[in-house]
Amino acid sequence: ICCSQSAYQTHVDFGYKKNKMSVIVNGVDTDRFRPDPFAREVLLNELGLSTQTKLIGMFARFHPQKGHDTLINAAGAFLKKKPNIHFVLAGEGIDTSNKELQDKIYLEGISGNFHLLGSRQDMPQLNAGVDVVTLTSSYGEALPMTLCEAMSCGTPCVATSIGDTAALIGNTGLIVEPKNSQALADAWQNMLELQVTEYDLLSYQARQRILEFYNLANMINEYKSIYQELMTSQ
Repeated sequence: ICCSQSAYQTHVDFGYKKNKMSVIVNGVDTDRFRPDPFAREVLLNELGLSTQTKLIGMFARFHPQKGHDTLINAAGAFLKKKPNIHFVLAGEGIDTSNKELQDKIYLEGISGNFHLLGSRQDMPQLNAGVDVVTLTSSYGEALPMTLCEAMSCGTPCVATSIGDTAALIGNTGLIVEPKNSQALADAWQNMLELQVTEYDLLSYQARQRILEFYNLANMINEYKSIYQELMTSQ
């Protein structure tokens, strides 16, 4: 069972038999990951930032696959034009003890705009608290749960086109090519400069897309269906 069409195709290309594989996309607990009108204020207070500050979040472990170099390079260019934007990062290895990450951010001259929160247990609140969730992976993604969870919270996404990311986001966010820092910075700017009504529409559409196609109940039912089919075929 593959969690994305791209993973399915990769296995087919390797020689796996099509008739022994199925695609069941990842599902999100949409009751847990949901819009929260108070999450943004709570997060801004935690970070000591004004209510006028816009937040871009990336929630991914520290690993070359996730493209933190691309994120930092793009942020360096972006913050020259938009110095009041702040970046909120969380995940395994994303904390102040990570000297490699800290040095990269420092050398780009943007330390004051980066908040490294480490591993967190309040991901629904973080996803609902930022204005945009981004993912800068350069390889190895199938169907990123971090984007599914953000969209379920009604947060529009900007991400690189890896795996099924473009199919997941559809017209509810923006997709850029991997390792293209300038395209990423431009996409962030375009997203944050939307009119309130345009942004709110994307937020609604992102949530609805998860409710319709990527919810946990659908995923469970599809697994049950396959198990039942296998049991009755014996």
